[in-house]
Amino acid sequence: ELSRILFGSISDTEYGLTNSSYFGQILLSSTPNLIADSTQSYGADSLVLSLAYSGWYGDTTVPQNIHVYRLTEDMYVDSSYYSNKTFQTDPQDLAIQNPYAIRPNSAVVIDTVTVATPHIRIRLKDELADSIFARNGQTEFANNDNWKSYFKGIHVTVDPVTAQGGALVYFSPTSPYTRMTLYYHEGTE
Repeated sequence: ELSRILFGSISDTEYGLTNSSYFGQILLSSTPNLIADSTQSYGADSLVLSLAYSGWYGDTTVPQNIHVYRLTEDMYVDSSYYSNKTFQTDPQDLAIQNPYAIRPNSAVVIDTVTVATPHIRIRLKDELADSIFARNGQTEFANNDNWKSYFKGIHVTVDPVTAQGGALVYFSPTSPYTRMTLYYHEGTE
C-alpha cells in the first residue's frame, strides 16, 4: 500500500530541477445512487479532486501549475510498477484553474465551513462532472471493477518551475480528504 504520493517541481543550485507527478486510481467509497426520486431532475454542479497534504520540502510560496489527465490505459492492483512507468492518457487537461498555491499548513474553507485538515482542491472541468453524473444508475457504479473500466484513473502532473525555488509535496492517498467529489443540485437550474 502506498503511504505517500510525491508531487511537485523544485529547482535548486545543488541538485538542479526535479519534477514529480503521479498516476493513480480513484475508487468508489460506496455504490452511489444519486437519483433516488425519478420524478425530480438533477444536474451536476462541479467535480473537485482533493489531495490531503502529509509533508513537503522546499519553498511552498512558489505557485505551481497543476494538470490532471484521465487515464485511457488500465492499471492493475496485482502488478508491480516502477517509478519510470507511464500510462496512456486523454490529452484534455481536466484542471480548470492555474496556478495553485501550495499551502500544506493551512486550513481549507469550503463554502462557509472551515476544514482543519490541509489539502489542495483542484476543480475539474464541468464536462467530466456532467459525463460522470449522466452515468448514474448505470452499471459503472455497481462495483469498483465496473467503475475502473469506465474511469481508469488520473495522471496529476505539474509544469517545471522556471526559476530557483518550488516545492515537492507529499499527499496522503489514504486520507479521507484525498478524494474526488461530485457536487450536484436538484431542479432545473
